[in-house]
Amino acid sequence: MDNQCAELPGDVVEFFRVKAPSIVIAPERVNEIKLTDYNTLVNNLREELEQLRRDNEALRRRVEDLMSKPRFFEALLSISGAAVSALVEFIGSNAISLAMLLSGDVTGVLDAAVNLLLA
Repeated sequence: MDNQCAELPGDVVEFFRVKAPSIVIAPERVNEIKLTDYNTLVNNLREELEQLRRDNEALRRRVEDLMSKPRFFEALLSISGAAVSALVEFIGSNAISLAMLLSGDVTGVLDAAVNLLLA
């Protein structure tokens, strides 16, 4: 699969050739990269990548362990179902306020909040 060449869709080619914004970096804004700094950065990234691989392996083992436990998914669904139910109830009872907030009508939300406090 390495070193494969794929034909890009026409709109992608057009974007790169015509529509993509060009970036000009002034020569005085370019800094020299010291080889020692570069090597340090590469080594740090290499170590971080290895840590992520180890963490990913640990996560995979933990998920396998949890999946092997009886009734794990049943308990998980029960807990998440209660949370989703509470969220749906909250959205349903606050739909107008949420709609005003999402539309950018902050004054309407504040007015509704004040009315709730005064009621």
